[in-house]
Amino acid sequence: MAVFLFLAVAYRLTGDTASLGVVTLLPVLFSVTWILGTMYLIGMPFNALTGTIAALTIGLGIAYSIHISSRYTLELERQGDVWAAMDTTVTGTGGALLGSAATTVGGFGTLALAILPVLQQFGIITGLTIIYAFLASVLVLPSMLVVWTRYLGPSGYFPTAEDEGEVSGPDDAAETPAPDGGAGSE
Repeated sequence: MAVFLFLAVAYRLTGDTASLGVVTLLPVLFSVTWILGTMYLIGMPFNALTGTIAALTIGLGIAYSIHISSRYTLELERQGDVWAAMDTTVTGTGGALLGSAATTVGGFGTLALAILPVLQQFGIITGLTIIYAFLASVLVLPSMLVVWTRYLGPSGYFPTAEDEGEVSGPDDAAETPAPDGGAGSE
């Protein structure tokens, strides 16, 4: 809850809407759900180390999500197009996050070779947590940001009802000259 409030206030104070903070946090909640579900499915017990995994997931996942959200809003302002901004965000920032996630997973993954089973479990579950946080930030969050832009974000990036009324309809086709310049058939 504290992270939710902090993000909402932080985004509001930096010029964005508080709803962007909520959208940024939602993929992190998916990550927490996924990791707890995975622990249940593989029968991994809660112990002193694995019990901290929800807090760790929030801490790691929010960083990835903030990078994606911030880059998206920056690119949206620069480029003025939702899809171009998303492409730049996912390929640019997403690529950097992939490198970061891979090295972090590798670092924690070495714990899977530890002698103590508790450390092995912690290494495995932390590696999965980082993978889930990364996937949520580059697969789930972009879709949510597009929906946020459409309904709650800055205006002008999607056509409105008035704009859609200006699109030429079937009646305009009669006034359009033939593609061959009006010349007869051969």
